[in-house]
Amino acid sequence: MLRLYSLLAACFCAAASPAAPEVTWQQLSPGLALGEYRPTVKSDIGDSKITILRINPRQYSFRLLESVRYKGKARTAAQWCQQEKLLACINAGMYQPDGRSVGYMRDHQSINNASLGNDNSILVFNPADSLRPAIKLIDRSCETDWAQQLRAYHSASQSIRMVDCQGRNTWAAQPKRWSSAVWAMDQDGNALMIFCRSPYSMHDYVDILLQSPLKISQAMYLEGGPEASLSIRSGQTVRNLFGSYETGFVENDNSQAAFPLPNVIGIVKK
Repeated sequence: MLRLYSLLAACFCAAASPAAPEVTWQQLSPGLALGEYRPTVKSDIGDSKITILRINPRQYSFRLLESVRYKGKARTAAQWCQQEKLLACINAGMYQPDGRSVGYMRDHQSINNASLGNDNSILVFNPADSLRPAIKLIDRSCETDWAQQLRAYHSASQSIRMVDCQGRNTWAAQPKRWSSAVWAMDQDGNALMIFCRSPYSMHDYVDILLQSPLKISQAMYLEGGPEASLSIRSGQTVRNLFGSYETGFVENDNSQAAFPLPNVIGIVKK
């Protein structure tokens, strides 16, 4: 009788528990999928929707575009996509008032910022030889050969580590919150462009991403607040997403126009 009661109780609990949210995927083309995820932890502003572009690096190439090489003219993410014929683009990282990157950034012979800051994540792509992964997030805290790896890639952008190489949340808890653009890699080797307009504290947001079905292995912060942007132009699918809320800067969800961005990472079909 006790065993029967336990089984019935377990069945009742399973039936009463809400199903975990899933990612809704739309296949845009082979190796490219657009996902939407609505976490159980809601922001009190906006719809809490997280948009993900999943990219198979074997089928798409990555480009680092900088305004310093385009007569210093920043563009919105949508304008970068349209003018450079990109399928999608996202912030390349935080930037200084003159448009140069806050962290280390280079693309082939173009040196945007030659100084390596303290941040532990460096996104590298366009390898010098075909034996290396097409794109990788280097974690300076756990990869002793990170400098050698950095030299083996033509393109690099440094920013704040969100998830380390052990899959752990590295962002300290704090009350400030904002819209966000994030780069991540999943356990299958796909690259993920991730955008959320609704504001979260980044510590809580990392937990949300790690608990999602996205199978995130590493993640790097790109930008927050109204500057955070993701633009997608693939076939008939067009998305031009940009942030709004940022504690101490724009404390509302009223932004109606995208910020011009000096540096973006875009993708094109191989």
